[in-house]
Amino acid sequence: MMSVVHPKIITTDKINESVLQQLFSDSICAVRISNFCGASLCKRLAKYFLNNENITQYNYVQKTKDGIKSTYFGVDRVGIPYNSTYGTSTAKYYLEALNGIKRFREAAEPFLSPIDQLRLELDENWPSSANLANFSGKKMFVGIGRIMAAKTSLLSELQPHCDSVPADYANLMGQFAANVYLSVPSSGGELEIWDVEPLPTSDIHTTTPTNWRSELSQSISLKPNLGDLIIFNSRRPHAITQFKNGRRVTVQCFIGLNQNRSLSLWT
Repeated sequence: MMSVVHPKIITTDKINESVLQQLFSDSICAVRISNFCGASLCKRLAKYFLNNENITQYNYVQKTKDGIKSTYFGVDRVGIPYNSTYGTSTAKYYLEALNGIKRFREAAEPFLSPIDQLRLELDENWPSSANLANFSGKKMFVGIGRIMAAKTSLLSELQPHCDSVPADYANLMGQFAANVYLSVPSSGGELEIWDVEPLPTSDIHTTTPTNWRSELSQSISLKPNLGDLIIFNSRRPHAITQFKNGRRVTVQCFIGLNQNRSLSLWT
């Protein structure tokens, strides 16, 4: 069943080729798959991330002409993201890539992890296949834990941003962010997306305006529910609104639309 709460956002209960075609052609801003992950599994996986001994800051990284710029937007992580390798060695990232996937898979047993489920359903529904990315000829990590606490959530609201892997790492037609929501605050924590043309990668990896929000039009706001999968074009400006209580926990990956229209997944 499909429903539309905003002309540029589709809510449905299954991944299918039609909604993917609309999303990847930028006809819509986001697709929400309701109840993608069951409540009991969400609770277990949120606990896995929240109790993990390897929680650290998840910085937003830009590869500018002046060097690497790293900004903290109030999000912590479990897992090593590919953007942490910009301008430095990739050895640790690739050493941990498959181990990170396996640990999350084990945390979900005997159920299928939502990241494995996403990979399978994308491959089954997209005509040109979906696989783990291998930008350097090596299998990449997918499924990072993202943790937001109320006390730092304002940092993600103040400044919208875009995400795009630099073109010298991967020449993609498009890049999309996929989040499965394992814990959500009762109020606040909405995903904001601006319905503007996706920015070129070269523009994203430059310094954004100091007060970009004031220069943008009205955003589209989407309140995630527990267990939702939400996919959107990460080259569009986006932000997360502040919340006063609770934690916002997701498992996340990026989906790259390759030049041959196959899909590559990584974090």
